[in-house]
Amino acid sequence: TDIPVDGPCRAALESLCATVPPGDGRLARCLRQADRAAKARKEALPVPQACRGQVMEFFVKLAHSGINPFSSSLVRAEPVEGFRAACMEDILTMCRSRPDVLVMGCLKAKKSQLSSDCKEKVFAVQVNQAQNYSLDAPLFAACKADVASLKGCQRGAGPGGRLACLKGHRTSVSDGCKQELFRREQQDSEDIRLNQDVLSTCKAEIQTSCKYLEFGEARMLKCLWDASTKRTTLTASFSQRCREKVYNLTMHSVSDYRLDFRVRTRCDKDIDELCGKEKEAVDRLSIADLFGNDGQQGFFSEGQSGQVLRCLKSNYLKVKKMMCREAVMQVISIQAAHAAADPVLMRACNWDLSTHCQGSKPGEIHACLRKKMNELSLECREEELLQGALEASDITLKPRLFYTCKHAMGTFCNDISPGGAKMYQCLQDNRLKTDFPLECKKAIVKDLEASNNDWRLKFGISENCKPEMERMCKHPMQQGGGKALKCLKKHYLNVTVEGCKQALTRYVRQGTENIKLAPAVFDQCQVDVERYCQDVQPGSGRVHDCLYKHKRNISEECAKAEFHNEMLQMHDFGVSSGLVRYCKASRKKFCPDVSTQGGQLLACMQDHINDEAMPTDCKHELRKHMERQQADFFLNPLVKKFCNETARKICPGELKKAAKKDLTSHGDLLTCMMKKRALINNTDCKNALFKKEQQRVSDIRLAPATSDLCRSDTVKFCGSIQSRGQGETRMCLAAHMKSLTDGCREKIMDYTEMASEDVRFKAKLYNLCKAASKRHCPDIKVGGGRMINCLLDHMHNTEMDPHCRDELVEEQTWRSKNIRFNPILKTSCKSDIMKLLGEQKCGNPSVEGWKINCLTKHRSELTAPACKTAVTGILKRQSADYRAVPGMERSCKKDVERLCNTTGLGRGKIHACLREQEQKITDPVCKKMVNRTHEVDKQSATINYNVRKNCYNERQAFCKDVPSGDMVLLGCLAANMNETQFSKGCRESLAKTNFKKALVKAPTLSVAHLKHLLRENRGIVEKYGPILLGGTVAFVILCGFVISYFVIKRKQLFNFTIYGSVAPRDEPEDLEH
Repeated sequence: TDIPVDGPCRAALESLCATVPPGDGRLARCLRQADRAAKARKEALPVPQACRGQVMEFFVKLAHSGINPFSSSLVRAEPVEGFRAACMEDILTMCRSRPDVLVMGCLKAKKSQLSSDCKEKVFAVQVNQAQNYSLDAPLFAACKADVASLKGCQRGAGPGGRLACLKGHRTSVSDGCKQELFRREQQDSEDIRLNQDVLSTCKAEIQTSCKYLEFGEARMLKCLWDASTKRTTLTASFSQRCREKVYNLTMHSVSDYRLDFRVRTRCDKDIDELCGKEKEAVDRLSIADLFGNDGQQGFFSEGQSGQVLRCLKSNYLKVKKMMCREAVMQVISIQAAHAAADPVLMRACNWDLSTHCQGSKPGEIHACLRKKMNELSLECREEELLQGALEASDITLKPRLFYTCKHAMGTFCNDISPGGAKMYQCLQDNRLKTDFPLECKKAIVKDLEASNNDWRLKFGISENCKPEMERMCKHPMQQGGGKALKCLKKHYLNVTVEGCKQALTRYVRQGTENIKLAPAVFDQCQVDVERYCQDVQPGSGRVHDCLYKHKRNISEECAKAEFHNEMLQMHDFGVSSGLVRYCKASRKKFCPDVSTQGGQLLACMQDHINDEAMPTDCKHELRKHMERQQADFFLNPLVKKFCNETARKICPGELKKAAKKDLTSHGDLLTCMMKKRALINNTDCKNALFKKEQQRVSDIRLAPATSDLCRSDTVKFCGSIQSRGQGETRMCLAAHMKSLTDGCREKIMDYTEMASEDVRFKAKLYNLCKAASKRHCPDIKVGGGRMINCLLDHMHNTEMDPHCRDELVEEQTWRSKNIRFNPILKTSCKSDIMKLLGEQKCGNPSVEGWKINCLTKHRSELTAPACKTAVTGILKRQSADYRAVPGMERSCKKDVERLCNTTGLGRGKIHACLREQEQKITDPVCKKMVNRTHEVDKQSATINYNVRKNCYNERQAFCKDVPSGDMVLLGCLAANMNETQFSKGCRESLAKTNFKKALVKAPTLSVAHLKHLLRENRGIVEKYGPILLGGTVAFVILCGFVISYFVIKRKQLFNFTIYGSVAPRDEPEDLEH
């Protein structure tokens, strides 16, 4: 029952164990403990080699003799001190029927049921066996011959050396040895201390990375695995040998459920319930059949291992015990980091790996297979999809990504729990921020590239989009691969399930940022990318921008794929990575309640593009979208919605070209509709098209054809202009109109003409004159040039905002240059100008404003009433401001500077100054213009600015119902100018007119004028009807002047007008009614 006291151990016993009584293995245990203590102190071993061999031989014999439960002492000698007392009851209860040599194996198999004291003693026996495999009698018996035959295993290196050698050759040992090794590995999986090879190799790493953990429950191996896969300051010192040992042990532990202590002990009930069939099948297999005999290739090309773990993975959501779920999650995480840890997948993908992923690093196999998802064999695809779908549900199941992005999670997603898919979605949504960690960003992109090849790899889509796929993409869904994702993207606008829409929006947005994350586009454009954009780094939409730049050269398939990509961004603000990235805050500020769908939010943001509070980056993105919308009718959701039918009617050829949806229409359909806008009756279409017109007028860079035609002229004449989208470039080019190339000149004329039609086309004027519009033109509708005309009529009002007035002066100058810039005049006088041109009365076409001059010069010959009114309005403005006269500001510039340099420019002051000093004017053209405008002023109280201003009250008092036109009104005022109520200012203004001539012409009042007077004085007519009418007709023939005078005087008599009740005004009202 103990070693002999004589022989090789005598001296050692006397010096080390003198007080220990012999028997029951006490002396042997004493010497063994002395050696272990010295080794722990890193001292020389005190027990001589010959004695050490005798001690070991004793324990081997003891282990092989077994335990006899029917012996009075149960054991011949205790393998560890206290074993008898601790384990007697457990042996008698659970293992008494076993043969002596198998009792210890029984205790180890039922270890979880043992008393704590016995469990402790059994573990001590296991530690001894881990150091010397000879102490494990069944293993020793099964593998003794293999140890003798295997090179390098005869003399094990250190404790557990021979056992480690056997494990290293497990595929080549005998079947019996394989079986015993498998049993031993199951038992050893509980505690890393039972694996002396790994324990001794990783001692330092355990102290640094896992020192606060208790041994047992497979905790230490998990800790070492997790630490070895991280890249932190603590794991930087991880030795390569330890890393390899941990890797090999972990890979083996997840090859069969029985080798994973946590799965085996925590999932027993779930395995029986969910995977009973698989468990029964593998439990019947021999170890050779279970793992195969691949030797250097591992256990995975052959065999049937991993079936139960695979079953648990596929039923993961059905697992009831949380501790079992955690154990399965660990398996999934290990297999995510290294595909080689999944024997089922490796067997299914053996051919695929050699075909598609030869040379891939161990940690990149999954990414390689997922990128080739559509080309994988059916079996391989099924296994890769299972693994990928599980990873997508929780970022912790992507260990490489998880540890790479741990800092980013704490910084950008600290309010989200690490588990689940939300953390990964948060990282995806924040990866474009400037301070986002680069390594994490790269890892996310790489993972997205791989997972974008099948809908089941996208957690949000696989979870929420099945109903939508059943409705719209049933066949692609069944086919698998990336076809279902392509189908969903194709039908994006028809998706209604909210959760699916959100997940799909994120997926599509990622593709707009990086073309490699848009398989549907990249597959069609790969050749074009290599040809035109090979030096462009993917990300931030750069490759998409490059392809758009070469849109006329890329293949039709690529162009259509890019068009669809652009179209989705125009429809849904949330799909555009640039808008989401740069305009998030601005959206909340300017358009907080506007829907992201249907292009509404994009349109709202574009309306605010020139706001000072709009960030530059957001402006850039908005302008880019505007440029692309202007180039294609179908990239404008609102225009397409309201104008499709109209376009079919008025621009069928351009619509047919645009309907190809291949980025080649170059804005032709929109241009056509803008030219024919007068034919559009649909109000919604007009409003939608108006926005596009407004954008082009404000920034000609948004008009594709104009931008092309004017590129050289812009560089030549306006290179220094900093365009803010308020028409600066267009106005600059217009200032050089005569020097522009022909094509550019015509385009600038078109857009300047368009700008004159609506004050909203002129951003600066519109913004500066908002208050003036409300004050002076509250009832005037915008459009058709009406609001600008009204503002011009009031521009000299003293209450007019000076900044608004300055812009109106600029507008007035433009209008004086060409009739096309006067929409009301151009439309109203179309027939009259054609008549005058036909009669060759309009002079030299090269003269600035020649058609305007023609109309004003031949005013008396005009036939259209609307034209007469429009021309009168022009003359009124010319009377108030010499700058409104075509060419007068330029022709009179020097004379004004010399003669009137202290005179205000508006309110007729320059006219008055030049007329007073007419003889001093040196420029003949200027003098001619001064005389011509003077003659017009002298003949019309309606036109003459000073008369309108200074005689406003007099007209209200004496000539309220006298119609304007010819010299009638002037005659009426002249007839009453000697009345005491007449103001001095009015008399002085009238004195500068042909008022005497007006008095002479006044008697020739027409019957129409008289009818007008009678109609306006209906009360008198009703009282004196027949007599008054008969007398009036008779006196018109005999003495028109007397009758006229009598009627005017009689009006005063019956109207009882009180002159003092009329308030004077700074700005004259329009005297025409």
